[in-house]
Amino acid sequence: MAQHPHRPSSSGSALAVRIASGVLALVALIVIGATLASSPASQRSDDDRRVAARPAMAAVPSSGDSTLFSDAYIASLMDIPAFASRAQSQTAAERRELAMNLASLGVPRLDDGALAQRATHLSAVLDRLDDSLCFAVAVGMPLSADQWGRVLKAMSATDSLGACTGSWESAYRAAIVAELERRPSQPRDPNTSRAAVAALRRVCNDRERELFTHAGEAGSSMADFAAGLRLTYRKMPRLSRAEQAAVLRLMVQGPASVN
Repeated sequence: MAQHPHRPSSSGSALAVRIASGVLALVALIVIGATLASSPASQRSDDDRRVAARPAMAAVPSSGDSTLFSDAYIASLMDIPAFASRAQSQTAAERRELAMNLASLGVPRLDDGALAQRATHLSAVLDRLDDSLCFAVAVGMPLSADQWGRVLKAMSATDSLGACTGSWESAYRAAIVAELERRPSQPRDPNTSRAAVAALRRVCNDRERELFTHAGEAGSSMADFAAGLRLTYRKMPRLSRAEQAAVLRLMVQGPASVN
């Protein structure tokens, strides 16, 4: 039976209850969120499903004002032999779609430095996305071409001076290469994850900690999940580099090895 797109499943709620108290807030949020995201009925909104039903090329947007996935950016990817071999016979639109797909799939494969680079300015972008798309971007889910189009618009709106462009271009290029090379995700130590989540909670005030707790409760909505994820990215600068890497890896790889 399809799950409601804005409610966690009963299995997700039960799993959250079993999580050790030291990891309570953020991991509970991600456990339930990851369960919700894995449901076929909840991977896309109704609008996304309608876009997916159209011919593939009709859904591929241009990069708009953002230089990420611009013609010049796609042309630079042709310097990557593995990308060029797949894209050489494709049209410009097909190459852009391929780059977007690889960039999405490669996020969990990024090393700590590239993950941090991707996250540097992401909080401002997440604030401009609807809750469902915010969730997908924050936890590194694969994005459709239509979703990428909305993300690129948000990037352009938050980066009028181009200050963030270099970070995003470099990070997603690294994701494309990582996916092409099928690099394994870096291992995550459960104790390091717990310590990083504890550090995140320490830099939050009582109201913010309550937001995390509420997001992990049964009956929480997509809006609750998105609020917790937006808050997490806003707090990143308050964490050490090692703590940032551990929290980001927990978000994009999921909580399975923490339990």
